[in-house]
Amino acid sequence: PTGPPVQDGLIRDWLVVGPFPVQDSSRDFAQEQIPGEADRSPAESETVQGLAWRRLELPKKPDYENWGTTEFDWVDLGEKLGYKPNQVAYAHTYLHAARAGKVALVLEHGHGLRLWLNGQLAYDQPKHTMALGSYVGISRQKQALVKYPSPRVEFDLTSGWNRLLVKIGSYHL
Repeated sequence: PTGPPVQDGLIRDWLVVGPFPVQDSSRDFAQEQIPGEADRSPAESETVQGLAWRRLELPKKPDYENWGTTEFDWVDLGEKLGYKPNQVAYAHTYLHAARAGKVALVLEHGHGLRLWLNGQLAYDQPKHTMALGSYVGISRQKQALVKYPSPRVEFDLTSGWNRLLVKIGSYHL
């Protein structure tokens, strides 16, 4: 396993596969679209059900470009894989820890999200869960003098390489 270090709190190097059509992306979210999904450690170009795992790299923007952005940096599988209702896709990466320890992920997802660390289920929410969403959402919270927390998950990384697999669904119609 290899991967670049996490910078600015965002994982920027992924392998992605999909989309896989489902009848109802909320109701069918728990069904495996890839046999043995939790234990996957894919390689680039490896195929599953006729689809190849492809690299998705989020470029690191120079600081001088970050001061005026109007969107958060985020992983957009819909842009890479194409978006249609009632689909499921996967993203996989490796995280390296110099020593074992607890980490926390703050998650914003517009669709169902399931996350495994080293094959163990760490987060499971079949419907969208967003607190911030965008700068517009933050502004509305500030105006209303409220603060809605984003979902947060904590887990223990082992020393060395750790497998992180994410499954995301699209809205159902």
